[in-house]
Amino acid sequence: MFGLNVWSVRAVSIFFGIVSMLLFYSISNQLFKRKRAAAAAAFFIVICPWHIMMSRWALHYTVMIQK
Repeated sequence: MFGLNVWSVRAVSIFFGIVSMLLFYSISNQLFKRKRAAAAAAFFIVICPWHIMMSRWALHYTVMIQK
């Protein structure tokens, strides 16, 4: 849709990185039933080096799990 350039390739990883953080917050909120605990869990995934690496690089691991 946007052509093959740096922005369009990385935009997918950025999008799924943000979605995964929101999904992690939602799941944590349902598990713990406390917004503060869910916010802390979301904070820890935001600062997790693995999540940052996979969200910033244009890798397919952010989008789907490979066997």
